[in-house]
Amino acid sequence: MQRLFTHIMGVSVSRFGDGEVLGYIYSTIIDPERGQIKGFYVKTNEIFPRKKILLTKDIYKWKLKVYIQDESVLCDTDDIIRLKDLLSNGIYILNAKVYSLSNIYIGKVYDYNFDLLTFKIINLFIIKRFLFFNIQKRIVPKKEIIEILPNRIIIKSSLKLSKWRRKQIINLKNFVFTPTPENSIAMETSEK
Repeated sequence: MQRLFTHIMGVSVSRFGDGEVLGYIYSTIIDPERGQIKGFYVKTNEIFPRKKILLTKDIYKWKLKVYIQDESVLCDTDDIIRLKDLLSNGIYILNAKVYSLSNIYIGKVYDYNFDLLTFKIINLFIIKRFLFFNIQKRIVPKKEIIEILPNRIIIKSSLKLSKWRRKQIINLKNFVFTPTPENSIAMETSEK
């Protein structure tokens, strides 16, 4: 059974035994080759907050909160040698610009969801804005993603219009105005 999760930022990280909040997720560590979340950046819940890393393998349970065994699984960035490349590549998903393979701007990622068992990204939620107005919202499934780069995501196509939208456009192209009988009589008398 696949469990999807979205709205990651601000989720609290708590100790499993007593439920004490140890920190809050503020960013993710992404493996761009696999499209998988390897860990999360956590800001500790202390007087002077520190930035720690929580690896996905150290998550005990994920409900509305993330539960871990204790604060010892929260690591410093210097302690994790095998993720050094991922930590230094500057790749993130939220607010990344999305372009088609033909370099057409699609929009920005405002959210995404992932599988809680494998931590693989399932869908990207993209929004295109003009000034302060949302023009278009789209969902891009993982199979459409070609490459994840720093500040940029490349997808296969500019996402073809849905069947319903295509029908509307076709109907507008073939549309011929035929006035109703009452309007045609009124038009004839006004021309004379």
